[in-house]
Amino acid sequence: MPLASALVRPFTAPATLALLLAAYVLAFAQRQLPAALGPIFVADLGISDAALGALHGPSFAIAYGLLALFGGWLVDRGSRVRILAASLGIASAATAAGAWATGVEDLAAARLVVGLGQAALVPAAYSLIGDLVPQRRSGRTIAIFACGPFLGSGLMLLGGGATAASLGWAATFLVVGGIGLFVAALLGGVPDPPHQPSAPHGGSAAADHLRSHWQAILIVLATMLCTASAGQILLGWTVSWLMRDHGWGSAAASSLFGLAVLIGGTSGTLAAGAASDLLLKKFGMPRLVVLAGAALCGGLAAMLVFTIPNGLHAGALLFPTLFLLAAAHATGPAALQDITPAALRGRQHGAAVLVINLFGFALGPWLVGLASDFDGRAQALGDMLAVAVPVLLATSGVVAFLGAWVHARTGAAIAQTTAPGRPSSTA
Repeated sequence: MPLASALVRPFTAPATLALLLAAYVLAFAQRQLPAALGPIFVADLGISDAALGALHGPSFAIAYGLLALFGGWLVDRGSRVRILAASLGIASAATAAGAWATGVEDLAAARLVVGLGQAALVPAAYSLIGDLVPQRRSGRTIAIFACGPFLGSGLMLLGGGATAASLGWAATFLVVGGIGLFVAALLGGVPDPPHQPSAPHGGSAAADHLRSHWQAILIVLATMLCTASAGQILLGWTVSWLMRDHGWGSAAASSLFGLAVLIGGTSGTLAAGAASDLLLKKFGMPRLVVLAGAALCGGLAAMLVFTIPNGLHAGALLFPTLFLLAAAHATGPAALQDITPAALRGRQHGAAVLVINLFGFALGPWLVGLASDFDGRAQALGDMLAVAVPVLLATSGVVAFLGAWVHARTGAAIAQTTAPGRPSSTA
C-alpha cells in the first residue's frame, strides 16, 4: 500500500498508534452490533433474551478467545501490522456479510467469523505499543488505546440505531464492515517497528516466566476478567433495562447510554492512564492501586444505578459508573504489560484474551439473559444487573488491592532482567 506507507512513514509512532485506535474502535463497533440493534432484532426476528445474549456473548467470544492464544503466538513471530490488518479485514468482511442474514443462526455464524478474525488484534496492538513507547508513558498510551471499546460502543449506540431506523439494520452491518475494510487496508501499508523476536526456545521462556511470576499474572487476569465481564453485561443489557424498567423509548435509551459510554468511558480511561503513570513514576506504586480504587467505587455506583427508582437519576448515574468502570478496565492491560517481557507480549496478552472471553464475555451477557428468561418477571433483568455488575466490580477491586504488593515486587524483578536501551524496556 504505497499511499498508506507514505502517510505513516514520516510519523511512524503517532500515525501507527492512531490507526491502532481506529482498528480497536471499529472492532468494538462490530462487537456491539447485537446490543445496539437488540430491540430491532427482537422485533424482526422474534428472538428471546437468551438468544440475544448469546449473539452478544458466546457466538463471538468463544471463537475469539480460543484463537487468541494462537494469534498471540503468531504476533511474537511475525509482522504484527500485517497480522493486525488481516485480523481486522476478516472481521470486517464477516460483519458486512451479516447484512444478508435471515435468522439468528445466520447472525450467529457471522459473529463466529468476526470473533475468529479479531483474535489477533489485541495481542498485536499491545505488542506494537510496547515497542513504540517507553514504560514511563505506557499507562497514558495504553489508556488512549483503551478508549477504543468506549468510543466504538458509544458511537454504535448513538449512530447504529439511527442508521438502522432509517436504512435498516442490514445497512448498519454494511457500513461498519466497509469502514473496517478501509482501515485494514491502511494498516496493511504501515511499516512494522523493530521488535524483540522470540528466542529459539520461546516456549521454554514462556514456561519459565509463568513459573516465576504466576501469582502476579493470575492476579491481573482475575481483575481483568471481573472488570471486563461487568462491562460487557452493562454494554449488552443497559439499553434494554432502561426501556423495560423505566419506560424509555429505544432511541432515548440508546442515546443516553451511548453518551455515558462515550463521555464517562473515555474520560475514565484517560484519567486512569495518567494516574497510574504518575503513581508508578513518582511513588513507585503499582498500577493495581488505581484499578482497586476505581473498581470498588464503580461497584457502589453500579448498585445505585440499578436500585434507584427514578429513571432520570439512574440515567445520570450511568456517567460516573462508566467513568469508574473504564478507569479499572484501562488499568489492567497496562499492569499486565509491566510484568511481561517484550518477547512474550503477544502470547501473554493472547492468554488474557482467552481467559477473559471464555469465562467473561461468553458467559456474562448470556447468563444474565438466560436468568431473565427463566425468572419471567418484567423487572427480572434489573434485579440481575443490580447483583451481577456490583459484585463483579467489587471482586475486581478487592483482588487488585490485595495483589498490589505482588505486582510491585514482580515489576521490579522484570525490570532488572530486561535488556537496557530497548524501546520496550522498563527504563
